[in-house]
Amino acid sequence: MSSFEASIRRLREDFDAQFAKAPPLPEAREELLAIRVAREPYALLMGEVGRLARCRAVTPLPGAPPAFVGLVEIRGEVLPLWGLAGLLGYPLPWPPPRWLACCRAAPAWAAAFDGYEGHLRAPLHELKPFAGGGRAAGLAGSLCTSGGLIRPVLSLERLQQSIRTKEIR
Repeated sequence: MSSFEASIRRLREDFDAQFAKAPPLPEAREELLAIRVAREPYALLMGEVGRLARCRAVTPLPGAPPAFVGLVEIRGEVLPLWGLAGLLGYPLPWPPPRWLACCRAAPAWAAAFDGYEGHLRAPLHELKPFAGGGRAAGLAGSLCTSGGLIRPVLSLERLQQSIRTKEIR
């Protein structure tokens, strides 16, 4: 067999071998919303967010806890609006936050925050267990290191549970 024929045979075998291999599986990722609360980076689990919207007219309620921003109407539904800044122990912002995320789980409620920075698809190896204290203690399940910032990943379901059990207000 000539060197040309051997070369053709190797190329054919290499080509066939590429199709014999299983394609690599895509890396598992967590879908997150990158947000800002009191100018600090945070993230929300996208699977817990039913809707993201600009915060419009809010009706405050007298005598409500400080973290309770008021009532807001979203697509014909009136929802209680809690400020993430207040829930995390930051001073309450003025003017009120510009964004809100509606919790997908029942009962319906919304969380208000200062800034929306975008959608993150964080590889699972960039999520670390949140073991620290501070403002997000008990409310963040992990830390996201994707995008060059360290973001506590807040759980709307954990926040809702804390509000219902009056752990935070």
